[in-house]
Amino acid sequence: MNVKVRLIAKPTGIENVQITVNSQQTQSITLEGITISISPNAYTFTLEQTIDINNQQFEDLNNRDKYYKEGNYAYELCENLFAKQKTVLKYLKYLYGIPELDERFSFTGVPEWSKDGINWESISMRYEGKWVPTAPIYQLPEPLIHWLPILIGKGIEPLFAFIHLSKAFNDKDTRHQWIHATIAAELAFKEFLSKYDSKLTSLILKVPSPPLRTLYGDVLLEQTGEKSPYVSALHKGAEVRNTLIHQPLESSPDRFDTEVYLLTVQSAILHLQYLLNKDIAVLEYFFKLSADKLEKKRQSVQ
Repeated sequence: MNVKVRLIAKPTGIENVQITVNSQQTQSITLEGITISISPNAYTFTLEQTIDINNQQFEDLNNRDKYYKEGNYAYELCENLFAKQKTVLKYLKYLYGIPELDERFSFTGVPEWSKDGINWESISMRYEGKWVPTAPIYQLPEPLIHWLPILIGKGIEPLFAFIHLSKAFNDKDTRHQWIHATIAAELAFKEFLSKYDSKLTSLILKVPSPPLRTLYGDVLLEQTGEKSPYVSALHKGAEVRNTLIHQPLESSPDRFDTEVYLLTVQSAILHLQYLLNKDIAVLEYFFKLSADKLEKKRQSVQ
């Protein structure tokens, strides 16, 4: 017996972040049999899937008390919906650059089921969520969501270093932010080089790491034919990080300078991500989007 399950999910984060799509129409993609839709001004994701269940499972599905008491059962029914929502949020957080999203890619919302796709019943979960729309708001460009299945299908994952960079964005102490961001820049290049040429993996992992100026400058030029646009800024940033670590009484960095540095590291890492797959246009878009944010930030002080 086929039934439909759906999840109307609102992403959560350190702020009540909202995500919508810059379009007059709902935009939808399909990931492994699950349809994911974003509607204009709804600030929610709708995920739908058709699943095959037996008669006993169907009877259980109608037993709301059982679903409430046996919360794991309900989660198992919607496990694929939850997993795909987390996947989409991961790409939006790291590549599109939405630092407010929760590090666990969590969301609120109650899943539902339907036999005909018209009449829907909520699946009683042990914890039901509600939300009230508030800022900040991110409007995704209309074509962006359609690139996600392509990236996932090609096995293109955000570089692991984005996890450290996310910690930098979400910390409140500029000293910690600066240190985390520099770690992210160092890790990103090691990961980039191992992916760009697997023969270099043992070298980059087993020997002391050269300065960022060398990695993002001479090494990147030798491997790809171009230096990072941010090689000088990264070098200066690493010097600040070293001072902060080795001189504990040094004053914490200025808030504005720190925000500029975080965007610089983000742009440098997205540039590496783009160089790994220059045939994927959306990766160049992500890089240029970050570069534009950085430039606007720099100009805001003038």
